[in-house]
Amino acid sequence: MNNKLISEEIDGATRLGHEQLAKGNIDDACSSFEKAVQLAEDLKEGFTERACYFNVGACYVARGDPKRGVEFLLKAFPPDKESDGRTNYADLQYNLGTAYDALGDLHKAVECYETAAEEYKTQENQEMRGETLLRLGKDWTSIGELKKAAEIYEECAQIFQDMGDKNTQLLILNNLASLLAELRDIASCGRVLTQVIELCQEVEDNALKGENNTVQFAYNKLVK
Repeated sequence: MNNKLISEEIDGATRLGHEQLAKGNIDDACSSFEKAVQLAEDLKEGFTERACYFNVGACYVARGDPKRGVEFLLKAFPPDKESDGRTNYADLQYNLGTAYDALGDLHKAVECYETAAEEYKTQENQEMRGETLLRLGKDWTSIGELKKAAEIYEECAQIFQDMGDKNTQLLILNNLASLLAELRDIASCGRVLTQVIELCQEVEDNALKGENNTVQFAYNKLVK
């Protein structure tokens, strides 16, 4: 089979994989992406091969097999972050971060998320930067670096405010207030809770409002 035919088959398998993924058929999508990988390895064209490794790696992570996902995602790394485009590089770091997260390797996840967040900032991709910082804040909290987590959540809340996503902003501010209470930073905690109370008037999600009551209770215990 000549290279043109191989490239066409790779495109077809990749397109089918994305269609199956969009329909929620993750197993079928993985099979299609695996076929694309096999063809790409025969083609031996760097960019195409790495793109196929990325697709199947991300699909494995989505299927709940992060260990195998990491194996393929690591193969997807370009010689440098410019080679395959900065957007692709950021997405690769983000997906690798989610894989390490699922494996419980939080320090590696943090490293990937920090790289992805900086890349998304350079690209002015606020949505993905916000999503990445949200994951980063959770991991720093789990690791026990509460001050770092608080700094991340502060920035993250501002991003979602700028995007007009009040529900996510409220969730983040509740997390931030809780961390500040643990850090016994009473003044900052009170400032954030004031924002939370104001924001509660603008959202309809009662579960999010309920979280505020829990944080408010913790704050009240601090100031007594």
